[in-house]
Amino acid sequence: MQADFSRTLKGLDGKDLALKGEDGTETVLTVGAACINALMAAPPDDRSTGEEKLKRYRLGMKILNGAGAVNVTAEEVTMLKGRVGEVHSPLVVGQVYDALDPPEPAPEE
Repeated sequence: MQADFSRTLKGLDGKDLALKGEDGTETVLTVGAACINALMAAPPDDRSTGEEKLKRYRLGMKILNGAGAVNVTAEEVTMLKGRVGEVHSPLVVGQVYDALDPPEPAPEE
């Protein structure tokens, strides 16, 4: 499947979510940035093997170099959802999950 990693994440107020860097500049948070951040994170309780970390690194590079829409496998989507769910807040998790695995449209009445 193809996922749009360039999609901008929004706050509850509908405004773009932004991260403030150490130099004070703000960068808009995208699905790709949230996914790469989750893939590269190493929480203290992380017991991933070297092979698992290599897979995460390679997927992060695939997203980074994809510049937007990237073909991802079902296994990669599962990995992304697992990592994003562990690392990010519900606001980010919900939007990333919807981008990776869009919900079925509600039936019209």
